[in-house]
Amino acid sequence: MLREKHVAKKLIELLIANDEFGSGIDKEKIRTLFVKNIEAAGGVVPLFSGNIVDYHIHLLETAGYVRVTINPNNRGFDRICATWSGHDYVGQ
Repeated sequence: MLREKHVAKKLIELLIANDEFGSGIDKEKIRTLFVKNIEAAGGVVPLFSGNIVDYHIHLLETAGYVRVTINPNNRGFDRICATWSGHDYVGQ
């Protein structure tokens, strides 16, 4: 799978816009928001959109743009927060 900067940036934008209390949002929610964003733009949702989101979240975490807190009981409820660097990346 190739990294796509526009996907990474959109994921951070969605995280920031939907993180109401600064505690992050669940992985399942960011997957849902990503699909809704594609649909709202009139695009075709990729068959493996969940994998695309997970891969880009992993890349963003290794780059220091997001922080992931793992939920060992249900990985769909891992919490994802944008870091300071993530906010700066979106602001560029």
